[in-house]
Amino acid sequence: MFDVRILKSEHPTLNIEHPMLNENRMQFAPYVILRELSPGKSFLARDSSGRSVVLKILPHDCLLEDQLNPNIAERLRRVREIAMTDVAHLRGVEREGDRTFLVWDFVEGIPFDTFAANTDRLTPLVRELIRTVEHFHSTGLVHGAIHSGNVIIDANGRVKLIDVSPLLFLNPRRDEQAVLEMCRRLVNLRPDPQLAAGLVAASEADSPLHVLQAQLSATYSPARPPPPRVRIRRRTLFAALIVIFIGAGIAVGIDRIVRRNQPTLLTPPRISR
Repeated sequence: MFDVRILKSEHPTLNIEHPMLNENRMQFAPYVILRELSPGKSFLARDSSGRSVVLKILPHDCLLEDQLNPNIAERLRRVREIAMTDVAHLRGVEREGDRTFLVWDFVEGIPFDTFAANTDRLTPLVRELIRTVEHFHSTGLVHGAIHSGNVIIDANGRVKLIDVSPLLFLNPRRDEQAVLEMCRRLVNLRPDPQLAAGLVAASEADSPLHVLQAQLSATYSPARPPPPRVRIRRRTLFAALIVIFIGAGIAVGIDRIVRRNQPTLLTPPRISR
C-alpha cells in the first residue's frame, strides 16, 4: 500500500490560492515552501535534508471517501518503484489539512521548447525524447501529461520527464500524440525538412513514434533529397506483358511463313555424286 503521511502546518491560515511566499516562507513540516511553480497547483520546497522537491496538489478525483483511491495508490506505487534516471522520482504522498500532495524530486533545467528553439542539435534532441517516452512505456506505464513544460533538459543535455499523471486508464496513444504535437510546434517555429518529413510519415502510422524515430535515424541531405519511388501499376505491367506475348507470336508466325514460301533459301542444297 502507498502510505500517506499527515503533515502539520505551522501556518494553518495559509491560503494556497494567494500565498505570500516571497515575504513569509510557509512550512509544512518537514517541508519549507520556497515559491509557487503553478498557481494553486504546485510549489517548490525544501525538505529536512535540504533537497529541493516539488509539492503537487493531488486532484480530489484521486480520493475516495477522503482517502487515496486504492487504484491510484497502486499506480503511484509503480511510478515510485521504477528505476529510470530520465523520469523524476516520486518520493511519496503527503497530507496537510484537506489537501493531498505528491512529492517529486525537483529537476533543474530548461523546458523542452525553450531549449529546442536555441539548439543546433534538434534531430538528436527529438530522438532522445522519443527514446525516453518509449522506455517509460516499456514499463507498462503511461505518462498522461506530456507537454513542453513537463519535459526538462537538464545540465547534461539529457531529457527528463516530470509530473507523471496519477490518473488511471491512460492510453499510450495519448503520449504519442502529445510528442507529435510538440514536434509540429517545433517545425512551425524553425523549419526542419527531416523532422517535417518524419511527421508526415508518422501521422498515418500505427506506431507513430517508432516510425518518426526511424525517419530521423535515416541519412538525410536537404541538398540531395532521396529520389522519388517509381510505382508501376498492375494494369500497366499486365498490358506490357500482353504486348510482349503478341509481338513474340507475330514474330514466330512470320518466321514460319518465310520458311514455307522460300525453302531453298533456308535449306542447304544437296550435292549429287
